[in-house]
Amino acid sequence: MAWYRFYLLSASKGIVAREEFEAEDDEAAITIARQLYNSRSDLGSGFEVWCGVRLVFPERDGGSASRTVA
Repeated sequence: MAWYRFYLLSASKGIVAREEFEAEDDEAAITIARQLYNSRSDLGSGFEVWCGVRLVFPERDGGSASRTVA
């Protein structure tokens, strides 16, 4: 298990909200982050997931967070 940070981003990529959570691995963290984003998407236009100083998942286009992980 590791600690992750979810950042909800505005259209200009500023941080609107931040949430910390624990997940088993990066894939689980991205799934949790998508759920967080989908529940708050009216407040932001994208999100990022970080584990320490490592960027795990950048949501660049502000599109639907329901995409599958490539």
